[in-house]
Amino acid sequence: MDNLPLELTAKIASYLPREDSNGALVRPNISSVSRQWKSAIEMITFRELKVKSTELAEFAANFSGSKSHRRGLLKALGFSIVLPDYSNADCAIYESNQDRLVNDKVASDAVAALFDILSTWGSHRDNAVELIIDAYSPMDAFYCGFDKRAQDERAARARIRADLFALRYKHSYIRIADVDKLPTVPCIKALYLDNGDRHFYPGSVVALAAKTPTLEQLIWVYTEPDVYLTLRRIIRDELFQWLMTFGLARSTARSLEIDINSHVYHDNQRLPDMTPPWQYDPLCAALHHSIGSKVKTLSYRGPLDAALFWPYGELQGPREPFWSSLTKLEVTFSAASPNGRWYFKAPPDHESHIHPSNEPLPADQQVSPMPPGYGTEEDTDAAYAYELAAREMPGGDNSEFRTVPDDEVMLPLLAAFARAAAQMPALKNAYLATPVPEPQSVWFVLYGAPGITCGGEELMVAEGEPEPPLNTPRVYFGVGDWRPSAEVVDLFRRVGEERYMQDTNVVFLA
Repeated sequence: MDNLPLELTAKIASYLPREDSNGALVRPNISSVSRQWKSAIEMITFRELKVKSTELAEFAANFSGSKSHRRGLLKALGFSIVLPDYSNADCAIYESNQDRLVNDKVASDAVAALFDILSTWGSHRDNAVELIIDAYSPMDAFYCGFDKRAQDERAARARIRADLFALRYKHSYIRIADVDKLPTVPCIKALYLDNGDRHFYPGSVVALAAKTPTLEQLIWVYTEPDVYLTLRRIIRDELFQWLMTFGLARSTARSLEIDINSHVYHDNQRLPDMTPPWQYDPLCAALHHSIGSKVKTLSYRGPLDAALFWPYGELQGPREPFWSSLTKLEVTFSAASPNGRWYFKAPPDHESHIHPSNEPLPADQQVSPMPPGYGTEEDTDAAYAYELAAREMPGGDNSEFRTVPDDEVMLPLLAAFARAAAQMPALKNAYLATPVPEPQSVWFVLYGAPGITCGGEELMVAEGEPEPPLNTPRVYFGVGDWRPSAEVVDLFRRVGEERYMQDTNVVFLA
């Protein structure tokens, strides 16, 4: 069997159980059979690892000296930052400012130690690692053990235990400090900070990406503070500064996924305006400018402003084509825009066609307290009362009536999308969509370059309609009975003129 290719031996070894019927480890014994089997067992053992911050010394030893050849075997590394324990009594208390400072210090030290190790691993060509970072405390609800968690939940239901569970740290964001002092790590090809119950401050992702000069893929997930507008603005303002300073995968990244989990508003709620003092959303504009020219695929989900596509004004434009390598663009946006306006409104014959929630929140309601745990006990009580009031439905109505685009808000977005598509030389597919109430469920615009299918073709076949020629640029509107203005349709037609010197086939699906 030693004459078999190493990859095949490793494939065979992967079917071996980790333990025998007595609980003894199997693979270490097999690795002693021959050098070939030792290499095969190492290949499957070190391909994917999950390492705690408390285990870094052992991790470093397993990839150093005579074992440094294992660096080339590691393809995916899950790194868990172990935060400090807290008491049973603290389970009933929101994290304090001091708790957050301690967690930030622990997380920063852990990432610094990891980067110190990985920075010695050589170039990206020799070692290419996908790095996933998460954080937890052993007392957190999903890490304290099944038996304890079940017992705590029963006690909480019986009202003999006070416990906030994951709410204790819902409004906390872990900051990785002193990123500028970290060494560069050329062996990281993909980076993802997992925002499960424990959230990372979004600026930390931006800063860490700047320390990975050969990054190919960045997955960036950010959960916004929900009803707490003041904290949301603080984080957005700081994130804007980080983006303008560091960019976002500006150098070598080929794939970029941005997923912003924003607060879900009901149709009859008025929205906060997050843009002042700007005329557009500065965060979307900063994202536009910070996306690298080598990015080939871009996926964005979250609050959307036209500035993501075109922060230049109608009569202006970029000095040179932006996102020049982009071939695939997917954008799924919230119906609630960052400027306090809804992208949709009720139909003209609906009683809510003219509704107070069509306009942004009044200025005196644009400020909120900080979340629980950011001040005194009295501040926490006030914040909790504010949250309960903010979640109440005006008039008790949570019906969905926003089914028709509001031209004042939607048309500038579509115009910016068309202008952007017209100047991206490599673009093959583009997708712009948002969920809407039934029966349509999804409102969308699709673009396909000549010779490239984009999904609209199958929809036309399903409707029994003739397809436009595949050798032409095509735009499919899945927008129900609504129609954009002639000027916006003309901008989409020009996408083909600019790129292929032929009109774009514009199709409105039934």
